[in-house]
Amino acid sequence: MVVLIGVDLSLTSPGVAIHDTTTDTWLLYGFAQRKREQGIRKHQGKTTLCLLPRIPNSDTTNEERYEHIRSHVMETILLPYRAEPQVVVGIENYAFAAQSGHSYKLQELGGILKHSLWKTYPGWHQEAIPPAQWKKQVIGNGRATKKDALLHVGQYGPCISLLCELGLSMSTTGEVPCPAQDLADAACIVLYLAGHPHRHSRESDHRKRQKVPSTH
Repeated sequence: MVVLIGVDLSLTSPGVAIHDTTTDTWLLYGFAQRKREQGIRKHQGKTTLCLLPRIPNSDTTNEERYEHIRSHVMETILLPYRAEPQVVVGIENYAFAAQSGHSYKLQELGGILKHSLWKTYPGWHQEAIPPAQWKKQVIGNGRATKKDALLHVGQYGPCISLLCELGLSMSTTGEVPCPAQDLADAACIVLYLAGHPHRHSRESDHRKRQKVPSTH
């Protein structure tokens, strides 16, 4: 069994998507943004949608927020897959606006999560994916919007209507609310990984062949 995991990092609303390629089932995990979303767990076809407890607000320390996210991702979401021999985790590369004053916090969170993955699940393969790269391959446009990603996962992959299941709607300007946008991005990252199912095996086999001494 190959398990593909996509992570859309965020300080307030990270999204994690998991695809079991053997059973073709999907799990989408987000963090509640509103009180009514606490504990949501819904099923639509082959997909299960779960919302975890809200992340502490900005009145708490950065460390408390990082730990809240890290513990839920590592223990609540990923722990059931600890024994799986083939797991690939795609994490979206940081894309910062020049004026962003919170970029260092996202870098810290990303570093904590990547280190935790490396330490806890050393056999798993991690891949950092630039946003434009997965957007170009999965959606066909490197500048695809959150709305594009949302519509895409409604038709492909998890095939779920995130806004409907979460009881949300887009703004009058077409902006997709959290956590729907984060879940859609995470699912698209998984679809990106699914487009390269044998790449890591080929690279590994190539390295092994290079180490085998010649018999001639």
